Amino acid sequence: MERARNLDVAERTATEMASCPCEKEIEAQVIALTHTFDEEYGGKIMKPRECWTMYAPAGKVAEEVQKAFNLRFRRKAEPKGPLAVFGYDYFEAEWAKRGHTTKPKLLEYEGLWGGGEEYAYEVLNFADGKRNAQEIRDAVSAEYGPVALELVVEHLKALEEIGLVDEAGKQ
Repeated sequence: MERARNLDVAERTATEMASCPCEKEIEAQVIALTHTFDEEYGGKIMKPRECWTMYAPAGKVAEEVQKAFNLRFRRKAEPKGPLAVFGYDYFEAEWAKRGHTTKPKLLEYEGLWGGGEEYAYEVLNFADGKRNAQEIRDAVSAEYGPVALELVVEHLKALEEIGLVDEAGKQ
């Protein structure tokens, strides 16, 4: 718990984003199953709390990030394997060909248990067409520590731009 208190707002939000909806859903199910009443609500069925975590809300999620909850990406069949091998970085080369001078922020990110390259490698691995951007972020965060959804979405869109992934369901 002490380490969690020392996280900055972005890391704390990334850590809690998945747990708050889960906690709300569990509480809503308990209320529905037990028909819990609360005097505070004038005899009506008790409403679920906003969040059980000990932190104040970090702010509203940006609209573009909210849309990312429904984004699903699928890795293309080619090229196979890791993107960086023997000093050659496929992503870097393709990104530069398109005139970009700055990398997506995820590649520069330093998490609790891994750096940007590890995060980026796993983001690509989890792009299976089944997981949405939030689920990819959650899976990567479980491995290497919290990372903001915005960084994962930015990286997925960069992978799409260089032709490594497609948005699943998009024709």
